[in-house]
Amino acid sequence: MPAANRINPFNLDTIRQYDHCSDAYYITDESKHTESLFCDFEIGSKKERYFFSKNAPITSNWMELFGYGENEWYDTADKNNLMIVLRDCLYLISDEKDPDSIKKGSYLGKYHKDSFNKYADECLRTLNKIVKCAPALGFLYPLYFEVIKLLADYLDGKINSKEATKALFDPLISFLCINTATIEYYGRIRAYVQDVFVLPFEKGIQLSPDKIAEHYKNYCELYHNNGMFKQDIYTNSTSERFPNAGIIEDAPDDPGWESYLEERRAYDSDGIEIRTLNQFAHIGIAQLIRDGRSIRKCKLCGKYFKVRYSSSQEYCTRIYKDSKFACNEYVSRRSAKDRFFEHPIHAEYNKAYNRLYARIRRGKVPKDTPLTAQLKALHDEYYERYEHTHQKDREAVWKEYIEKNKELLA
Repeated sequence: MPAANRINPFNLDTIRQYDHCSDAYYITDESKHTESLFCDFEIGSKKERYFFSKNAPITSNWMELFGYGENEWYDTADKNNLMIVLRDCLYLISDEKDPDSIKKGSYLGKYHKDSFNKYADECLRTLNKIVKCAPALGFLYPLYFEVIKLLADYLDGKINSKEATKALFDPLISFLCINTATIEYYGRIRAYVQDVFVLPFEKGIQLSPDKIAEHYKNYCELYHNNGMFKQDIYTNSTSERFPNAGIIEDAPDDPGWESYLEERRAYDSDGIEIRTLNQFAHIGIAQLIRDGRSIRKCKLCGKYFKVRYSSSQEYCTRIYKDSKFACNEYVSRRSAKDRFFEHPIHAEYNKAYNRLYARIRRGKVPKDTPLTAQLKALHDEYYERYEHTHQKDREAVWKEYIEKNKELLA
C-alpha cells in the first residue's frame, strides 16, 4: 500500500513550490521482505520525501508494472497503453519531438500561462492515475517535474527564454529517449517473463532456479548488442563495482550467478537509483531467481501470483469475490462439497432434507420437528452400511435407504 505522504507531487502548485526533485530510488528491507520507491523534493535546505510505494512486498511494484499484480490494466488495454499515454501526457506540455527544434527553443513562444496551467494540470492528473495503477512508473516522475518546473518558471518570469531553452534541452531529450525505449522494450520484457516464468508450469515443464538464471544470463547477452540491456542496472557511479551487471560472462574467474545475486542483495540495502524500465526489469527478474519463484495464473480468479518453483499450487491467496475465502480455500471447500454430493447416500439425504425444509417453510411441519434429527440418524446409519458393503451389493443398500426416507417423510 502507498504510504501517506505530506505533499502532493501531482499538483502544479507543489511543483512551483519546490526547487528540485531527485531521481527515484528503489530500496529493500530484507529483514521485512519489503520494498519502497521514493523521490526527494527540495526547497533550500528543506527536504520532503514522497513515496510512490512504501513497505510493499518485494517485487510487488515490478509485478504491477508488468501486468502481474492486482490491477488489470494490462489485460483490458493495449499492451503499450500506459507507456503511450505517458508519452502523450508530456506532449500536452511540450509536443516537440525533434532535437534540433528543442535546441533552438522556438517553441517557447507558443506558451501562455493560462493554457499551460490547464495542460499541466491535465498532464499531472493523468500521471497520478497511471502511477496509482503501477507505482513503479513513478521512476519517470522526475522527468515530468523538471520539464513542468522549467516551463512554469519561464512563464512566471523567473527565467528568460534563453535560460529556459538551454535548461529544457536535456530533460526533453532524456524523456524522448527513455519513453521511446520504454515503449519498445516493454512488450519484449513481458514476453520473456511469460516464456520463462509463467508458461513452463502451464506446459508441465519444471525449471530449476539455476536453469532460469542461465536462461536469463543468455537473454541478457543476446539482447545486449541491440541495446535491450545495454544500460547497466546500476548508475554510472557503481559501474566499476559491478562491471558485469546484466552481462554475466562465462570466464573461468567469474564468481557465478549465485555470488552475483548475493553481492547485489547486499548492495540493495543502500538503494538503487532508478532511471530506466530495464533497471526494474533486471531487479524483478533477479529477485524472482534469487528467491526461487515463478509466476502463475490462478485457475479460479485468473490473476497472477508468485509461488516457489517446487510448489504445485494452482490457486492464489486473494479473497475470491464476496466469498470471504481465499481462492485456494474456496476451491478446497467447494471440492469437499462436490465430493459430498457425489456420494449416493449424501445426495439422497440432501434431497430428503430439502423436501422436509420445504414443508417447514410452508408451515405444514413445525420448525422443531423431530424429523430433522431422524433424517440425519437414518443418513448416518445407511452411510456406514453403504461404506462397509461390497461394491456389487451397494446399489441394494442405496435403494433401501431411498425407501426408508420416503417412509419417514410420508
